[in-house]
Amino acid sequence: MSFPVKYKFTEDYFRDENRIGFAVSECMKRYWAASLHSLEIFDDICKRHGLKYWADCGTMLGAVRHKGFIPWDDDIDIGMFREDFNEFLKIAPYELPPEYVVSFRDDPPRHEYNGIAVVNSLKAVSFDDRVLREYYYCPFPVGFDLYPYDNVPDDDEKREAWRGRYLKLLLAIKLLKERPEGDEEAGTVLREFGFDPASAWRDSQSVRDRLCDMAERVAGENIADCGTFVSRFIFLATRRFFPKLEKDWYMDFAEIPFETGSIPVPGNIFEVVRLMFGEGWMEPRQGTMSHNYPLYKRDIRYMIGFLEKGGLKLSYLPPQLQYIVREADALGIEYKK
Repeated sequence: MSFPVKYKFTEDYFRDENRIGFAVSECMKRYWAASLHSLEIFDDICKRHGLKYWADCGTMLGAVRHKGFIPWDDDIDIGMFREDFNEFLKIAPYELPPEYVVSFRDDPPRHEYNGIAVVNSLKAVSFDDRVLREYYYCPFPVGFDLYPYDNVPDDDEKREAWRGRYLKLLLAIKLLKERPEGDEEAGTVLREFGFDPASAWRDSQSVRDRLCDMAERVAGENIADCGTFVSRFIFLATRRFFPKLEKDWYMDFAEIPFETGSIPVPGNIFEVVRLMFGEGWMEPRQGTMSHNYPLYKRDIRYMIGFLEKGGLKLSYLPPQLQYIVREADALGIEYKK
């Protein structure tokens, strides 16, 4: 199945570039382009099913401040209302290309339930010719994070009670995973939610799934007229981060430039960015990545191991992928010469 193209890239785009004093390599450029292709596929699905989405977190900041990626960022963050988020998860297995993987309750990089979905184009590095041509000769899995947004009660007591119920469910999920069968604290928490500690560990996956169901129902339980604001509830719950984002700002969206195309952002975008990132948001600050940058570093190591296991060297890659050798050198990754 073909998808409409929102982002067009010439070979010049993929050249190494210095952006505001930060070196962006060809490898990162191809990773960005491939990630944006995955977003094109998502965009088409959302349009056909009437689902709303918008640039969120660092992607939103990059769109407003840099008209593209923050130079030292490598992933895409997307926000959706809970009902659209749930609908996308339901239709994703039928609408996404068959090689795509959607991780929600078991997000491999984090190894714990966190209420965020991750959409990836592949399970692992691929040398398939079709994949390489379609994804700008980027052999790595690419994709984006999906953050569900929920209605937030205006009343402080109701909001804290809501947050408390959710955190207690996260604790139950965590204790079930980390504590041994018969642990007293885990048993007490599980019993609060109607589970028999005597049998919970014998069917731990089923119990975990039910706890996750309960957590998602709690997160999305507030009706639309409960208050004025919306929030990424996982941030509100775990970090007590509650920027007062008015839900009216998320009714209509504007398309603003992003790399070689455009991306939707909420209305009153400058106020949204100020509330999320503070008064100094216009001043770029390097070293603000929340993960091991670049994401594909582990994939290069996997690629090297895969090749060397078969008696091959990284330098044997075809000409279109020789940029990966340069990237491995720049990142200080060891491989057989």
